[in-house]
Amino acid sequence: MSNSTNIISFDDYKTRRDEQNERDQEHDRQLKEDLTNLDTWINMSDEAREDFENYAKKSGMMDSPSSSEEDKRYLYRRNRIWHFKKRLKGTKKIHRCSLHTDDLVVALQKRDALLQKWNEIDRKN
Repeated sequence: MSNSTNIISFDDYKTRRDEQNERDQEHDRQLKEDLTNLDTWINMSDEAREDFENYAKKSGMMDSPSSSEEDKRYLYRRNRIWHFKKRLKGTKKIHRCSLHTDDLVVALQKRDALLQKWNEIDRKN
């Protein structure tokens, strides 16, 4: 009865680790490339940010930030990062994307910008 164990050298371990790191970096690069178009309109322009801040001040949203469930509509958290999720009108498809932030206030701003863009697209159709 033999009891074999897989023992690898430290050099083999380093090689495997480096290969995994390269695969992880390639995966991250591909994700960033895939999300380029989405990021261009998720990240609000200065004018859009000013419009949102003016709206938030008028509506009193800036005075007393709340974290109720209604405020988090279409948002969910995964691995400490906020994501947007909404069903496409007239279908069973659900659109999901990362908002690239762990700050709820920033996530709410980005969500509102997404919903504004979403409504513009819905009106065209």
